[in-house]
Amino acid sequence: MNDVFRNIKLNTLASLQLIIVSLISIQTGLLRRKFEFKKLFKIRIVTAAMPLLVSVPLSIILNSYWALIIGNLCSASANAVMLFILSDWKPSFVFSYSILKKMWGFSSWSMFEGLAHWTIFWIDIFIIGRLYSAFYVGLYKNTTQIIVSLIGMITAAMSPVLLSNFSRIKDVNTSNHLLYLIEKLFMYAMLPLGVILFFYRDIFTLIILGEKWMSGSIILGLWGAMMVISIFIYSFPAEAFKSRGIPKILFLYQVSYLCCIIPVCWYFAEIDFWSFVYARVCCVFFQMFLFVMFVKKYLLWNFKTYFSMITKPLTVAFVLLLSCMFIRYFMPASSDLYWQVIALVLTSILYSGFLFCFFRKDIVSTFKMLKHK
Repeated sequence: MNDVFRNIKLNTLASLQLIIVSLISIQTGLLRRKFEFKKLFKIRIVTAAMPLLVSVPLSIILNSYWALIIGNLCSASANAVMLFILSDWKPSFVFSYSILKKMWGFSSWSMFEGLAHWTIFWIDIFIIGRLYSAFYVGLYKNTTQIIVSLIGMITAAMSPVLLSNFSRIKDVNTSNHLLYLIEKLFMYAMLPLGVILFFYRDIFTLIILGEKWMSGSIILGLWGAMMVISIFIYSFPAEAFKSRGIPKILFLYQVSYLCCIIPVCWYFAEIDFWSFVYARVCCVFFQMFLFVMFVKKYLLWNFKTYFSMITKPLTVAFVLLLSCMFIRYFMPASSDLYWQVIALVLTSILYSGFLFCFFRKDIVSTFKMLKHK
């Protein structure tokens, strides 16, 4: 009975964070809309330091899990206080059903889209959890979540900026052209990252997870390539859907993708684990088809203009792909980590030289146009 009351007490205190977060979400959104990311950075630094300043000393003193709970509450409270001080908007006790109705029409679809997005990255884990042992679930989950976290840092840094920008632009052609430029510039950096993650997956797996996880290196490499592609066919266009007030269409996009993932993953998971891994990654080709269909119809993309703009970064990525294949072909059959590191360094030098000699002017001019817009 004491354990039950203790758990209720813990859950009650931990859930206070939800109330605090709900109080500061408006200030955070307004600061993002005004491009005041410097203030948000200061707030994030303070809140990130709070667990270190609070939880660590309390854990030494109390030697209890209460140190973590108190530290998290202090971090959320510090976040709320700083946002209240730095934001010009202050909450007031006013309630309007008409405003609520208008907000719910947009927010509900945005919430559904977020749930669908979450399901896409977890449904495969639920499937293999029912069919395979904890070893395979852990192998798959840990390797994929590393890639999701890595790519998530990039999209999380860009999404608020893109949404704020696109929300201010009313002209469809201007908005689309801006997104073309952003995708082109990021392709120069992200597509080669996907190629390198795939070909040198053993090095990254050994560094990040250790030697015992080497059997999962192929998962890390395949997911690295897949997630890089997903940035350009979902993550960046998603902000355009939201900025134009059509999250309902974005939700439909995600549900359509789920209708492909679930049966494919379930069918191949019943065959064997590695067939499931390859099938899950190949589902990205169906996402490409959906991308072309949805952005052409609802965002009015001109794919002739789009492909003409991204031809050069695609060429760079293709050259890097050939270079990696060439170098790996001439590596010793029993290549160890030493040879792979040499190959990675050599590949990076060749890519940097090729980029500097042939595409430096294009990158600089694209950046200038983007800065101007």
